[in-house]
Amino acid sequence: MCEFISHIEVHQDKGIKNYFLSDRELLTKKGQDLIKFCRCDDDLKGHGAIRRYYKLVNHDGVERECTDFSTPSNFPPEIANAIKNGLMTGFNSRPCLLLSTAAEKAYQDAIAPAEKAYYETRATTWKAYQDAIATTEKASKEAIATAWKAYQDTRAAAWKAYQDAIATAEKAYYDTRATAWKAYKDARAAAEKAYQDAIAPVEKAYYDTRATAEKAYQEMRDTAFWNLFADPKNRNPKWI
Repeated sequence: MCEFISHIEVHQDKGIKNYFLSDRELLTKKGQDLIKFCRCDDDLKGHGAIRRYYKLVNHDGVERECTDFSTPSNFPPEIANAIKNGLMTGFNSRPCLLLSTAAEKAYQDAIAPAEKAYYETRATTWKAYQDAIATTEKASKEAIATAWKAYQDTRAAAWKAYQDAIATAEKAYYDTRATAWKAYKDARAAAEKAYQDAIAPVEKAYYDTRATAEKAYQEMRDTAFWNLFADPKNRNPKWI
């Protein structure tokens, strides 16, 4: 960070030229644009601001600065004259040793009430700021807590509705399945009974016919066998 007062010493054919900024430059449109460009007073005091204003390339000249205001001889004559003529007021700097001892005391006495008021105002403003933060933070937390509770309540209600819907659907499913199963068993029993009723006469006729036929067949066999046996010539010689 550059210190107040900074300047750039450029060696030219006609001698040394010292580039620096004063109120004269800052009051121009170009100077006002430079103030807007610089982010803070420290930037405005630096060599970068001087180079930007005078369009000096980075390696032109030697960058110098002096903070010892004990004597004008510490500065190039043109800068010393600018200080004496009150042309260095736009940099938010109040160098020590520029005032006499009496003037320095008068200055301190003059700014003491303003300084006290400034710190009191800052303290009051800081407290108001902290109170506002605390209030806002409390309101924010309360709003978040309320929103979270609403979310939990909504989720719980939705979950209950979901469980109730499942329970209702599950009961309807099992009721419907039970009804359908009973209908199936009744239909199957009826079909089986109809089947048995239908085949019973046929089965009886089959077995009756088979029994009659088997009896006739056995009687025919017996008659044929014994008729043949009745004739001795048809017998086994041992049975003659």
